[in-house]
Amino acid sequence: MNKIRHSKDATLERNNIHYWLFLIKEYNLTKDKKYPSYKFVQDCYKAHGIQRQNFIKYYNRYKYNNANNALLPLKRGASIQNKKHSKMDRKQNHYLKKGRD
Repeated sequence: MNKIRHSKDATLERNNIHYWLFLIKEYNLTKDKKYPSYKFVQDCYKAHGIQRQNFIKYYNRYKYNNANNALLPLKRGASIQNKKHSKMDRKQNHYLKKGRD
């Protein structure tokens, strides 16, 4: 079985940032009624296959931070450290309950 090697290559991040910057540029042109292909912003969403909620989330994050890193997806879920502690706590609670019986 092949192991996945994580490299320091930032190609995915760079492509993701370019994609969102392109969408934001089209969105602003459409909003200002200067884009020839789209009459409404909804047409822009449909053409690129994105949902309005997702676009607005990234757009507002970019506007607020004014940095390209804001266009990258954030990490999700609990940290590994928290999961380890919760498993240990469950084991300790199990042994404490067992000792009382």
